[in-house]
Amino acid sequence: SDVVSMACYAPLFGNATACQWTPDLIFFDRNGCFATVNYYVQQLFMTHRIQTVLPLSLNARADSVFASAGLSADGDLVLKLVNAGEETAPLSVHLGGGDWADAARLDLLAGRSGNDANTFTLPNLITPESGEIPAGRDFTYELPPYSLSVLTLSPAR
Repeated sequence: SDVVSMACYAPLFGNATACQWTPDLIFFDRNGCFATVNYYVQQLFMTHRIQTVLPLSLNARADSVFASAGLSADGDLVLKLVNAGEETAPLSVHLGGGDWADAARLDLLAGRSGNDANTFTLPNLITPESGEIPAGRDFTYELPPYSLSVLTLSPAR
């Protein structure tokens, strides 16, 4: 994200009565519309832009865990963590250099299974949830199954 300044997702809209393929970002019919999980992934990546990518070593027990780290334009540390597996993945975070706040903002997008999806009948089944978790220079976090977690840590003040 420190190299690509813009992105375009295609196809953006999917008509429920004449859909050629999936995934689209937003589905609609004459009665309404809903955003897909892909929409929320794009939204989370857009609202948590990384200005400078940082090196990261990941020693996760699961092969289903993926991560990136970087600094935002405001100097916050942003960790983007994906658990594509069906089990919780414990993660130990060790931040070298600098002091970080005792709490991190958590933006979480998670489903209960790999087949969960937003639909016209359940348009908000999977949407981002925000909160805080304990953090600091060293902390642990349990990545929920089928999830994208974005952790934002501010420098200690």
